[in-house]
Amino acid sequence: NYGGHYPFGTLDGKKAGGTIPSLEKAVAALGTETSPDYWEATPGNAGHACQVLLEWARQHPEARWDVL
Repeated sequence: NYGGHYPFGTLDGKKAGGTIPSLEKAVAALGTETSPDYWEATPGNAGHACQVLLEWARQHPEARWDVL
């Protein structure tokens, strides 16, 4: 649902640590203010999802993303 705001598929196969700068930029640009409807394709909902991924990337920088 959020692909129009951030190209999540581009993370596939990459080490999480290498995606930190891209995720940081996305969070800064999109914000993290969520809609009451989590599935609504808003910038804030997408930014919130990026924030979660960013936290995981910082915790596990050697992990690789597997985007289905």
